[in-house]
Amino acid sequence: VFKNESKTTAWPLGSYKLYLQFFIPQQAEIEKVQLDDETVDPNSITQEIIDNKKQVSLYLEIPAKSQKSLVFTYLIKNEMKTPFSYVFLDQKQPGFLQKTTAYNIVFDENFKPQLIAPQAEYKNQVIHFQNDNQDNFIFAVSFQ
Repeated sequence: VFKNESKTTAWPLGSYKLYLQFFIPQQAEIEKVQLDDETVDPNSITQEIIDNKKQVSLYLEIPAKSQKSLVFTYLIKNEMKTPFSYVFLDQKQPGFLQKTTAYNIVFDENFKPQLIAPQAEYKNQVIHFQNDNQDNFIFAVSFQ
């Protein structure tokens, strides 16, 4: 959730403009990008391969006195054979305060998580982590 508490549209306050970059595995496919339950125009999203990772970039603008919720969902086709681990690092960005980020790992019923760190909610093939963005956040799941 991005919250702009500016009380005026006059410069230097007003709309909050940000440019986001996600680095995901090269074989990952974007399933959806939504801002407040509305699909983000695919033409406004750029993708390129950098150092064997897919860089996904988009520009957002949060108007004064508003908040927007971003959902970024991607899928990785299962070419993995057990055992394997999935590790994710979310690097804290300067200027982001009081932001909560939720992460869901959805997996096939054939996979059995053996180790989940840090502690998370686990229900119906979904592992849910939540981060209050006070520092870098890393999580890992080991599957058998």
